[in-house]
Amino acid sequence: MESGNTLFSIFEQLNPVNTNIDVVITPDSDVTSYYYVIYKDGKDYKTNPNIEGIDSSYVHLVETGKYKIKVFEIINGETKEFESGIYNI
Repeated sequence: MESGNTLFSIFEQLNPVNTNIDVVITPDSDVTSYYYVIYKDGKDYKTNPNIEGIDSSYVHLVETGKYKIKVFEIINGETKEFESGIYNI
């Protein structure tokens, strides 16, 4: 599912699941770098700092909770923000 130009392999999982959720984040092809923040139950949970280039990132969600991911892409010196839906484990 695409959110803006960033592609999330799974945009959201609203119904609770009793299994891990693996999400692949694929940035826009024009990105020079990006980073993402994972929120768990409405609070900062983990930040993955500056990732150079357009390599995909793999996020493994394993603990019980409700998660969201925000991706911040840097393109030509400007930052664009993209947000996933909710992942419910």
